[in-house]
Amino acid sequence: MDLKDRIERIADEMRGKERVTYRAIRKVMEGQPGGACSNSTLKPIFDQWKLDTGYKQKIESDPDLSPTVQKSLIALGHAILKEGEEKAQAKLAEQRRLLDRQAEIMLATDSEIAMAADRMEAEIVRLEAEIVRLHEALARAQVAGPSQASKPNESPREMNAIVALSTDASEADARHADIQGFFDAFGEAVHTLLETHGRLDGARIDFLLPKRISELARAVDMPLSPGWIRFWLRTFTSPEGPLLENEAGFILASQAAACVPEREAAFWAKVVDEIDAVLRARQAPLTPKAIIEQLPSALRREARWYEPLDPSRLAQMMEAEATRFRKVGKTRFASRADAA
Repeated sequence: MDLKDRIERIADEMRGKERVTYRAIRKVMEGQPGGACSNSTLKPIFDQWKLDTGYKQKIESDPDLSPTVQKSLIALGHAILKEGEEKAQAKLAEQRRLLDRQAEIMLATDSEIAMAADRMEAEIVRLEAEIVRLHEALARAQVAGPSQASKPNESPREMNAIVALSTDASEADARHADIQGFFDAFGEAVHTLLETHGRLDGARIDFLLPKRISELARAVDMPLSPGWIRFWLRTFTSPEGPLLENEAGFILASQAAACVPEREAAFWAKVVDEIDAVLRARQAPLTPKAIIEQLPSALRREARWYEPLDPSRLAQMMEAEATRFRKVGKTRFASRADAA
């Protein structure tokens, strides 16, 4: 008889008479020929025997319990395990709800961080604009500096100074012409890009500018960057100016006037579809503010061309689309597809 059969036979004989344990099996084995084995050898064989026979050590440790009582206790144990699992599932669902709430709070925090970043970017733009202003002031000062005409009977030293000033004036005139040439070429290039690509932001314009514009900027020490480009283009966004600007970038006023009537209806239809998609994904009623935070950022930026996408505007849209949305309570909305 091999070791496995020997251990299983001992366990079978002990079952129903006393509690079957490692120690009890080893004690019996020590009194038999061949002696006991190590715990590391005994454990896998004993564990497999318990699994094969369905032995419940704590229930069957009392030999006075009838099989009916033992089965009842086992069923009770399963019921307790099931109840514990249901409680664990409920706790997990509550944790998921709390995580969703934390995600909403983080979205709001991200918006505040984005606003702070915008303020910092605006300050950078202001400083770059100040650099441009100083460049232009320096150029004007260099042009105006040598306006004094030479006087008769000037000393040689004075004549040398006048010659030097005249040279500086010529160089200033040339620099002024270079700066003006840069602005002319830059303005023409930006106009071409907006005509070709439509709406562009400062970073995209900076990326698409021809290489020669960058070379001209370096030649006149102009800080060509997305922030500087935004600052310069904003000088043309007055009510009568040729450009319009919002958070998405710049567009030619003529193009904006032509595209709004044609695209506005399609745009708002797309907004309604996106709202429905958000509500279906969450499968829970949401406030208009929470819905806006989950809409694609590109969609929110595009809305600025037409009308600000605020909670009151969103609520009016959902109330008007009564076949697709239903109001829950005073402030929340849900998709009718969820109810179906």
